[in-house]
Amino acid sequence: MLLLLPATALAQEQPGYLPEFGCQAPPFGLRLPAHLQGVMKLAPVRHVEILEVEKWEGYVTTRKYVHFPGLTLGLVTFSNDRERYMVSRAEVTDARWAEISPFRIGEKTFAVQRKLGLPAERDPDLKSSYGSEAGDLRFESADRKITKIIYDCYTG
Repeated sequence: MLLLLPATALAQEQPGYLPEFGCQAPPFGLRLPAHLQGVMKLAPVRHVEILEVEKWEGYVTTRKYVHFPGLTLGLVTFSNDRERYMVSRAEVTDARWAEISPFRIGEKTFAVQRKLGLPAERDPDLKSSYGSEAGDLRFESADRKITKIIYDCYTG
């Protein structure tokens, strides 16, 4: 006999599954300005790395990494709407970025584990990925303290 389960039922059983996860949605997502101009003014930009340019009918999208001190943002920008952006990735490596994430560099792994709840209860070193179909969240740590926070985000 073959038993078929809906994909959401299978996903919920996987370790690290956070059905409410979204890269820019509470409770675990990034808290970034609504418009690109605000993002670019977060701090001095060290450099911008263009990854890909795609031409669509009537507009162009640009995938890029924007490097700030202690923060790298992967962004998708749109030529037909200069203020619109999507986050494809974020790497936080400096505690000064505490205001953009519910997690902090230097935070104890057990505190992050408690914030994540049930999906992290058997992962004291936070080695798993946590997320949903919208993206995922990973951590690096040393001496039970967070040293890097990584968001990988679905952009379509």
